[in-house]
Amino acid sequence: MFDKDKNFYTFVWDALAAAMVVEPSLVTEESSYPVDIDTNYGPSYGQSIAFRGYGPEGTQKARIIFTVNEDKLWDLIDRLFESL
Repeated sequence: MFDKDKNFYTFVWDALAAAMVVEPSLVTEESSYPVDIDTNYGPSYGQSIAFRGYGPEGTQKARIIFTVNEDKLWDLIDRLFESL
């Protein structure tokens, strides 16, 4: 699709998560915050909420990724597809 339409875009969240396991150096900026999930039925049901400092009781710390080395990510994805 990228070859046909230079404006094509897609989200690669799952591929990114897997790539970070294979190549942790992809991550260039991250932090760890307490995270909670909104379990109250309504417009924000299921939303992840990160807190700076301390979160409410029951929150768990999660690794929050802010930036990755995009060139390195796409090189890794290209190499993996070439090997198929």
